[in-house]
Amino acid sequence: MDVHSLSQGRMDISPFAPNPKGIRMVRTVLRRAGVLKATGWSSPTLYRKIKEGRFPAGTRLDPEGQAVVWFEDEVEAFQKAAVAAAMEAA
Repeated sequence: MDVHSLSQGRMDISPFAPNPKGIRMVRTVLRRAGVLKATGWSSPTLYRKIKEGRFPAGTRLDPEGQAVVWFEDEVEAFQKAAVAAAMEAA
C-alpha cells in the first residue's frame, strides 16, 4: 500500500499479484473518498442511495473497528449496470 493510494481513497489490502490462474485471493477495497471519487456523488447522496438499497452498503472489515470499506469490484459492477441502464433508456 502506498501513500498515493491512500490519498486517492484506495487501499489495496494485498501487496500480492493475482495467482497464475488470474484469480485474486484478496479483493481491493475503497474507502469513502474513493467511492465518492468513482461515483461523483456527495456523501449525503452516497448514504441516501445506500439507505434506498440502490448502492451496496459498506463493510466493516473489523467488526469492532469504525472503518468502512467498499469492495472495488462491487462498485465497478454498479457502475457497469448504471451505464448499461442509461444506454438502454437513451
